[in-house]
Amino acid sequence: MAGYSGDYDENSPEAVLRVALAVAFSDDLLDHEEVAKVEDVYRSILTRMDEYDEDIDVAEASEMVSTDIMDSLAELDNEADREELYADWAGSLTDPDLHEIALVAALKIAAEDADIEPSESACMSAFCDNWGLDLDKVLEPFLN
Repeated sequence: MAGYSGDYDENSPEAVLRVALAVAFSDDLLDHEEVAKVEDVYRSILTRMDEYDEDIDVAEASEMVSTDIMDSLAELDNEADREELYADWAGSLTDPDLHEIALVAALKIAAEDADIEPSESACMSAFCDNWGLDLDKVLEPFLN
C-alpha cells in the first residue's frame, strides 16, 4: 500500500478513493452520512480492483486518505489551484476502467446525504473533462 503522504501510486486503490473523496469534499464538508459511507466505498474499491485483503485495516486506511485530501484542499489559495490539483489527481488514474470506479465511488459517497451539491457535480465534471469523458453518459446507467 502506498504511504499516506498523499502521493499515491498510479492506479492504486488510494488514488481511486482520493478522486471519490475530492468530489465529496468539494462542497467543503463531509456530512455524517457521507463519512459513514467512506469505509464501505473503500472496501468496494479494493474488492473491484482485486486488492482486498482481510489484513488491511480499511477504517484506518480510508481515514488516512480522507485526512490527506482535507489537508491538500485546505492548502489551496484559489479555484485555479483546485483545478490544477484535480488534474494532477486525475492523471494518477491512467487505467480507463478506474475512471468509472472512481466516479461511481464518488457518486455513492456524495449521494449518501440524499443531495448531490452543484459543487460535487462540478467536481465530477472536472475529473471527466480531464479523462475526456462525458459525465452524463457515464452516469446514465446509474440514473435510470
